[in-house]
Amino acid sequence: MGCVLEVGKISAVVFLHKNWSNSPFLIRSYLIIAIFVLMLINSIGIFGFLSKAHIEQEVLNNSQITQTEIIQSKLDNEKTVLADINSQIVQIDNAITKLTEQGKANSSLAQGNAQRKERDKLVDQKNQHLKVIQDLTQEKINADDNNARVSADFGPLLYIANIFYGAASKAQLEATVRWIISILVFVFDPLALVLLVASQYSFRNRKKPLTDPRDNNTLNIDDDVMKF
Repeated sequence: MGCVLEVGKISAVVFLHKNWSNSPFLIRSYLIIAIFVLMLINSIGIFGFLSKAHIEQEVLNNSQITQTEIIQSKLDNEKTVLADINSQIVQIDNAITKLTEQGKANSSLAQGNAQRKERDKLVDQKNQHLKVIQDLTQEKINADDNNARVSADFGPLLYIANIFYGAASKAQLEATVRWIISILVFVFDPLALVLLVASQYSFRNRKKPLTDPRDNNTLNIDDDVMKF
């Protein structure tokens, strides 16, 4: 349907250009209205397509930022748990040292062995949390890298926004995107139709004779050989 409408629009422009003076008023009026309506439809489609691409890019960027924040939250939690485990290990080490200093009574030995078993459990937990922290750190590095790649796509837009607004906010960046898309829409369809009409002028004037102002000789630009 889009192709048919586009062909119809181009055909209408060519027809009006060639038959403006000898075509009925109603036909000219309808074709003019139809051309502007088709241009509007095409412009809306272009604006919607470009806006959709920008929104998808922004959603992806926000998703990457959210993912990075989630990973960072998990890292902070793991580090907090690890710090608590280290604190417990230090307390057990201090308790074992005190029990050892009290002598080798059976009660002291039993308490010391219990403390050592508890310490071993805490060390195992510490190693598990260290492994989780290592994995999360690598995951965060990958997420930051992906986030940087996505954010790089906003670089040119942000640069343009900063030219007009200084340190552009998110709302100002969105306004810049809308202006850029509007400019593209403005030159897309109208420029194509104007170039089409200009090409008709060029084809029509191609075989017209030209007059050399120096010697008033008539030159034909379609001749294969021109003698001066």
